[in-house]
Amino acid sequence: MIVRIVSALVLAPLTLALLFFGTSQQLCVVVSLIVAGLLYEWHRFRPPLVRVDLALSICLGWLLVISHCMGRADWLPALLTGGLAIFLGVATWRFSPENRVLDRTGFLVFGQIYCTMPLVLFLQIHAMPHGPSLLGMLLLIVWGTDIGAYFAGRAFGKKKLAPQLSPGKTWAGFYGGLAFGTLAGWLAATLLLATYKPWHILLLGLILSLVGQWGDLAESMVKRESNVKDSGSLIPGHGGLLDRLDSLLLATPVLNLCLFGVDLIGN
Repeated sequence: MIVRIVSALVLAPLTLALLFFGTSQQLCVVVSLIVAGLLYEWHRFRPPLVRVDLALSICLGWLLVISHCMGRADWLPALLTGGLAIFLGVATWRFSPENRVLDRTGFLVFGQIYCTMPLVLFLQIHAMPHGPSLLGMLLLIVWGTDIGAYFAGRAFGKKKLAPQLSPGKTWAGFYGGLAFGTLAGWLAATLLLATYKPWHILLLGLILSLVGQWGDLAESMVKRESNVKDSGSLIPGHGGLLDRLDSLLLATPVLNLCLFGVDLIGN
């Protein structure tokens, strides 16, 4: 518990400082490193670890991030499609009846969609007007949801939320996470995004908190299927990068969609 708190107290300020005071180049470098770490943990879910698959996956992930950082987001569809073609080509070269080509290729491509594309969208939001403030709000919603779920679950948790996926999660923790995450989002928006209407922020906070908890359960499902407890051990008290970022990986695309919807309605 103490190790978990200390890790959070160190990493949270560093993350916010990078968002608000770091350059776009620095953010791109950090995101590229995170993408490599996420894809490495993702490939460990399907042992044995195939180095060729991992190297191709990380290279494609970096190309997706770099293309956005260079202002060439129009390259993303071509890169994803080209990556699929390369994966299929390598699978064809190594084909055997036991290789399960469709299963392996689908696993590689989904790894890019799950691990890389949300962080590309994270960079996209950062480049928007008020982008750092929007991401700061998103992070506080995710962190607030985790804190609320943890303490509400410990204090009032009896009925299990999804015992087959994550035995420790309870309905009390779920509701506590929603309440605390929504409140954290509202407070963050009040400080950082005064132009937004309060009820819009409350609704957005509720949606992102809900999706964040869904992301947590989704990663638990993957770990359960792979028969592992944590995706890694990089972050003391938290496990791996996927364990720490699972909520963010689903909440970021939803925030992007919400912003797109607001912009579409506004026009």
